[in-house]
This record gives sequence, C-alpha cells and structure tokens, in this order.
Amino acid sequence: MPTRFGPQPAVSIIRSEGRSICGVARAVGIPHGHVSKALAGVVRPRPELIDRLSCLLGRKPQELFTSEILSEPFNSRPTLRRGAR
Repeated sequence: MPTRFGPQPAVSIIRSEGRSICGVARAVGIPHGHVSKALAGVVRPRPELIDRLSCLLGRKPQELFTSEILSEPFNSRPTLRRGAR
C-alpha cells in the first residue's frame, strides 16, 4: 500500500500498550479501514479519530501523528486523479 505520510507514531504507542489497530478502531468507533490507513500514513485522519484516539491513549495529537499529517484538515472529498472516474 503506497503511503503519503509514512507510519504514524501512534502505531508504536498502540503496540507498546499491547493493543491492536482493530481493537483501537472498535474502541474509538471509527471504521477499521480508515484507522489503519490513517495510522499507516496513507490518508489524513478524520478529526474525530484524532480526538478519540488522543483521549483513549491519553496523549496529545502531536504525539500520535506527525506534523505533516496534522498540517492540513481531513478532506472527505479528495480530488480525483486524472483519468479516474
């Protein structure tokens, strides 16, 4: 899976606490697909993921995600690539 932003620090924190990405997705009530893609750095995280994950893990968003991924808001309607329908 190509990545835009690289793996996010939250992955190491989640694993160090003995949690799984699937379990975290269930705990924060956000679809596993989005959580795994956001943590892999493929997509920007939804605002509710940032907030809920921060609360669940007791960490600031800046500790969970890189500044690059947090620098712009989540876009629920990304621009289609040339030739895509």
